[in-house]
Amino acid sequence: MLAACSAEDVAAILADEDLSYDFNQPENWKPYGNREKNWDTVGNQQSSPVGALTELITNGIDAILLRKAREHGITDFRSPEAPQSMFEAVKRYFPHVVEGKISNLSAKQRTDLAEKCLLVGVKRAARVNSIYPTYTVVDFGDGQKPEDFPKTFLSLSEKNKEGIPFVQGKFNMGSTGSLRFCTRSDIRLGHYKFIISKRPDCDYWGWTLIRVRGPKPGEQLPVAEYFSPGMVPRFRDEVMSAFGRHDLGQVESGTIIKLYEFDIGHGAYTVDFGLRDALDVNLIDCALPIRTYDFDAKPQETKGPLRAAGIAASTFSGLSVTVGASEIPDDGENNVDEGDNQQANEGSWTHHVATINEPDLGRIKILAIGIKKMKDSLASRQTARVFYTVNGQTQACERSSFLNSRANYGDLRNHLLVNVVCDDMDKSAMATIFMPDRERKANNKMARMLEEMVIEALKLDEKLRAFANEIRLSRAKEYTSEKEESADLLKDLAKADPAIKELFGLGVLLPEITKTPGGVKVWDQGKKFPTFIEPLNLKKENDRYVKDIPINGYRRIECGTDAEDGYLSRKDSPGTPWSSLDIKALAWKASLRSGTATFTITAPANAVEGDTIDAEFGFTDEGANPEPLKFAVTIRFIAEEKTNVNPKSPPTKTKEDEKKNLGMPHFEWVGKTEWSEHGFDEQSGAYVSSGEETNVYINRDNRFLELMRVSERDEAERTIKESMFKLGLGIFALSIHRKATEKAKEENYDGTDPEEFVKLATGAMAAHIITVIRHLGAGVRK
Repeated sequence: MLAACSAEDVAAILADEDLSYDFNQPENWKPYGNREKNWDTVGNQQSSPVGALTELITNGIDAILLRKAREHGITDFRSPEAPQSMFEAVKRYFPHVVEGKISNLSAKQRTDLAEKCLLVGVKRAARVNSIYPTYTVVDFGDGQKPEDFPKTFLSLSEKNKEGIPFVQGKFNMGSTGSLRFCTRSDIRLGHYKFIISKRPDCDYWGWTLIRVRGPKPGEQLPVAEYFSPGMVPRFRDEVMSAFGRHDLGQVESGTIIKLYEFDIGHGAYTVDFGLRDALDVNLIDCALPIRTYDFDAKPQETKGPLRAAGIAASTFSGLSVTVGASEIPDDGENNVDEGDNQQANEGSWTHHVATINEPDLGRIKILAIGIKKMKDSLASRQTARVFYTVNGQTQACERSSFLNSRANYGDLRNHLLVNVVCDDMDKSAMATIFMPDRERKANNKMARMLEEMVIEALKLDEKLRAFANEIRLSRAKEYTSEKEESADLLKDLAKADPAIKELFGLGVLLPEITKTPGGVKVWDQGKKFPTFIEPLNLKKENDRYVKDIPINGYRRIECGTDAEDGYLSRKDSPGTPWSSLDIKALAWKASLRSGTATFTITAPANAVEGDTIDAEFGFTDEGANPEPLKFAVTIRFIAEEKTNVNPKSPPTKTKEDEKKNLGMPHFEWVGKTEWSEHGFDEQSGAYVSSGEETNVYINRDNRFLELMRVSERDEAERTIKESMFKLGLGIFALSIHRKATEKAKEENYDGTDPEEFVKLATGAMAAHIITVIRHLGAGVRK
């Protein structure tokens, strides 16, 4: 079974004349989870094959941490003596990993660690252009005794890891999600999955084969079952060779899982980089690194003995490491790491946006990763820009349109990744918001509250606004002449048709785009560990700071500090916002920028005028401030703020005001070389990016426009038709975007995605836009 590489290979083993008798006995196959009716659970896991594979990998990391805890004398994994988080477990059991973050290791150190923890082998069946790799996942973790297989590997809804704070698994169902994607996602081929495992203190290896059979007469659904002739089969052996090589994958104890011809999905099946690129958006921060071996790589004699043998070896440590990784030259040894031989993410940085403490949600930390030039594999994957993570694993994510339509950062849709760290979220809130498949959020009030908190924090962040302006400025320099020509024509159109003028109201007038962004302080000072934090906007009463907060509002406390800007977001010894209050007592958030720490405090719903709360706020870290660096304040609730019930009449608009309100959109061509950045292909038409200014991006190399260029010999006519395509499709995109955005707001953004809707509509219209404009124009002239 370890040597098998396809569904046909497994079928041949089962049909072998020496083995077929046992495999053909129905009583030797037991229902998975001891449930005759189990497909409603087994088949209702992850919809994404990459997510299902990620579950197996995180289960392997769990097994390694459990083994280490056992070896260090922890007998009760749920006790206070056990690590209280995954990263604490890594810090305790792998002392060389500073602060339990593998991002603090060098590339070589991560590779050395990965080879001792978790391996993934990739091999494809011997057929032309195979898109179904067979994956062998190896962990050097706790393993299982053969007699324990039914209540661990082969169980459903058991509480094996529930309540253990330093592992990821909670529901005891995630690993079954991989079954439906095995054997080319074809149930007729069996959905085979092979497991072999051994506990370090056990003499026997246990193994079983899992399959999914079709429903028998009287059954409505398929049934997942495993091979167990009386008991789970067992045997003695010192070492198992997971990959069939003496120099790789030699396993003395732990677990080996094999997924035959796994339907991993488009792009992810490619040799060498496919798996790593696929894992990027599912594992933002890995607790432990993963070593991958693709056995189908093209041999290259100059890249060491493995690559000469056609094996591409690399180390994956999570998206945050991939994004920040430097290019590592291949020196012929087995230390290829993140970023090697792939397009790097140029000019990346990590920024702490805010740490938010909300009584109902718990603590949320928002980190932004800015990228000057995003690598193609990420840029082309428009479905993932904002990640909600727990222990580094994605629980749900937001599309690039979330940044565009809701956070008003259209300019950053391919320059920004956001990690919403939910490790310290309230457990009830976490269960309410995130679905067990770790792919999506529920559509409920609490999930929407989280979204709005993230949107507000992003919108208010000064550094992100400056970054958006920087990206907009750099892009503007490339299109200045085209924009001027388009703007003149658009102004003429606006004069001719008031409806178009109203449509252009989507935009907002900005300072001249050619001007350098202003008003942003450059803070190149600050210390790694701050030495003071002093309130700037508080008054003192009886020698104590006091802050008045309306019972229906919030107030900010600004403090001077000598903390460097990266203090709250860096990988090495980051600081943490701190308060003396219980998280249920008061909602507050903290941010740091240019020597100013801002603590925003919101009055609770049950606040009563005249009540006070004594509190302390500040920072703590594992460097100079193990004890909080803090200040004390008395929070006093005052009468609610009154809204103006008789607002003044709006001033009369002048012609200059009307001119300013005409936020002229910029119509920009997107060439084939930029398709990945905009999520385009040859069929794509256009879409609208709505940030502080409105940009409409039109596909210059749309296949129908290309056909026109080939067939139209007259250069002047060709130029006119290109302008018709650009402006006609652009105005069409603006109109649809406006209506789709209104619809999305009505639906609380549950369903209609304005950006995708516009792309779909303009893609369909691209084939006809020139003809429509030509014929309508001719009709008007007649």
